[in-house]
Amino acid sequence: MLDGAPMLLPRLRAVLCELSLVHLYDDQHLWLDVIHRLEAEGLRTWAVQPGFTDRREGRTLQLDAISSGHERDHGTAPRRCRTLTVRRGG
Repeated sequence: MLDGAPMLLPRLRAVLCELSLVHLYDDQHLWLDVIHRLEAEGLRTWAVQPGFTDRREGRTLQLDAISSGHERDHGTAPRRCRTLTVRRGG
């Protein structure tokens, strides 16, 4: 998804990504790869929320992260913003 949005990313104030801590899909990038990619695009992690947890083990498998590029302009996150949501369907 990020590969197809290079012209769109600079126009967004925030991006919500579903990040996997373990491999759940074929050929997927893990959370740290995606965080580094977003940082290379000028977006910084703003907030992290639990996503999917294995109930038996209590292990978090996925989380949602909001990355904001707004701080590069004003130093604070916007109250309202257009958001590109990146999720891998299953």
